[in-house]
Amino acid sequence: METFTYTSPVAKLLTLGSKHDLKVAWPNYLKMGFTHEHIPELIRLVQDFELANLPWDENEQESAAVYGQMHAWRTLTQLQAIEAIPVMLNLFHSLDDNFDDYISTEVPRALGILGEAALTPSYELLKDQVRSTTARIHAASTLAEIGRRHPGLRRTCVRLFIDALVEYKNNDAGVNSFIILGLATLKSQEAALLVEKVIREGLSDTCFSGSYRTYQASLGLLN
Repeated sequence: METFTYTSPVAKLLTLGSKHDLKVAWPNYLKMGFTHEHIPELIRLVQDFELANLPWDENEQESAAVYGQMHAWRTLTQLQAIEAIPVMLNLFHSLDDNFDDYISTEVPRALGILGEAALTPSYELLKDQVRSTTARIHAASTLAEIGRRHPGLRRTCVRLFIDALVEYKNNDAGVNSFIILGLATLKSQEAALLVEKVIREGLSDTCFSGSYRTYQASLGLLN
């Protein structure tokens, strides 16, 4: 049986298992006694390579510790631990080799909750042509979450999305698609002409972004 060197209350996160999985609301982890002094150890848990590579049991009887990192990034989010943002963004790179629904679904949500502090690093990842398509599309999802959750940041997120989409000829079609999805989520009329151009030139994956009519419908522009 695996042993991990974490102290209480961080160690408790390795025992929670799937009790609070993707289908239910996050519990208040701070009631477990977490404070800002636990942030470094929580970050270490999120980065724990051995834990991340625990096998999943085919009979769904996996070790509760498999879910430990999920509980850790949630706790960091509730602590408003902005120092954990680069660590969370780095999790997107792991999806190239081993897709994980928890990272794909929850980390953009966590970063979206953290808001403005996550905005610039998410945008920088989205724009970075050297980074993988998978990491960049999750950065786009993160920007959409930030704009959706923080109305005061919506215009900034739209501007950053447009700036990234202007480079559409250099982007992977998947990246363009998720930028368009983000703009649709934020109901950006100001990006409509650019979105139409990208889609008509066939440089987005319409399996994800939909047609231009889909975009128009998301803005309420079709009768």
